[in-house]
Amino acid sequence: MNGDVRWRQTDAFDDLPNCPDHEKKFLFYARTYTPHGGFSVSPTNDLVLNFKMGRHVSHARLKYRERAIARFAEEAGTFFANYAAQAFAIVPATTSKPRGAASDDRLDRVAALVAQRATNVVSFPVLDSIAARQPHHDGAARDVEDLVANTRLLSEVAPLFDPVRVLVVLDDVLRTGATFEACRRVLAARFPSATI
Repeated sequence: MNGDVRWRQTDAFDDLPNCPDHEKKFLFYARTYTPHGGFSVSPTNDLVLNFKMGRHVSHARLKYRERAIARFAEEAGTFFANYAAQAFAIVPATTSKPRGAASDDRLDRVAALVAQRATNVVSFPVLDSIAARQPHHDGAARDVEDLVANTRLLSEVAPLFDPVRVLVVLDDVLRTGATFEACRRVLAARFPSATI
């Protein structure tokens, strides 16, 4: 594990225009990514860009994607280790494609790996996109209302929440806060007593 990875809560110095009062909403991040910087800019860029590779990469590149998934899970696990007395349910954030054959399961896999290693964590893949949209990293606009309207709760998974009161929305990059805010609103409407 790199010594440079430590979890930080967002504060007034973080610019998240789509997430009002974000410093009061328990948002944490572990690394700082440089947009448009490429793999060689930093170890963080290398990790994020490898993580974001699609499922259908060449066999030679697949090992880098798999290593990035494992690394993300390892680093996420360090966050939950700091709160061993608290029970958490990890909710993978919605992606640009609905769940199914064409979707990408990276965040689901990270949540499952963390839950396998931490006794105080369960994986809770309860959110889904209703329709495909342009990915944010491709320059798509981040409109919270549009994201809320395109997010649904999977009712067959929701009952698993009962013993857990803290939901953690897991995403790979926090840029404007739009995805988190949309996920938070959908979850809060269904689980009003939860901390998200």
